[in-house]
Amino acid sequence: MALKSRSNTKNEKPPSTYIAVMGGPGTGKSTFIATATKTATSKVGRKLAVETRRIVPIEYNHPEFGHFWFLDTPGLDEATGRPDTKVHKMLTTWLRKNCKEPAELGGIIFLYDVTGNRDTTQPPSAYIRSLLKQSKNMVVAMSMWNSSTEEKRKKWEDLFKSSPKWKDLEFIILPFDDSFESAWDIIKTAKDA
Repeated sequence: MALKSRSNTKNEKPPSTYIAVMGGPGTGKSTFIATATKTATSKVGRKLAVETRRIVPIEYNHPEFGHFWFLDTPGLDEATGRPDTKVHKMLTTWLRKNCKEPAELGGIIFLYDVTGNRDTTQPPSAYIRSLLKQSKNMVVAMSMWNSSTEEKRKKWEDLFKSSPKWKDLEFIILPFDDSFESAWDIIKTAKDA
């Protein structure tokens, strides 16, 4: 997986980095992007219903780290009729249709809600397992960190470290505490992994 899209013309702006933000419904994907871009351009849901129904691109030019496109994805959930592979197809189709040059993802951020308010505690699907095994630039971000109890955080850390469905996978786990700095620590880690 390449880290950046390729740019062919010397007069073009620097290449963009495309970051896919994925996770189950309501895990904070749109909130993560809104925090990272200091905007409210993402549609953020406060209820248990799915809000994002298609790939929503959000452009951001970070003064230090360059030009980014964050791709807000629909929640990964068989129950909503959007299995993981369907979301992946939506993502690859969006990249193919919307990028002037060949582009690949510069990183994948996969959000998990550590509060337990939604059923996001299931082990990763076969598709997410394959992404984790293939991608060197994927970060699992623990969302709702500030709303969680110490007990629930510990439960998650133990789950990731000890569950047979997780422990054979190599990936980086970082907390997302709803701050701009935390979001960019996660983004830089995904991009540079």
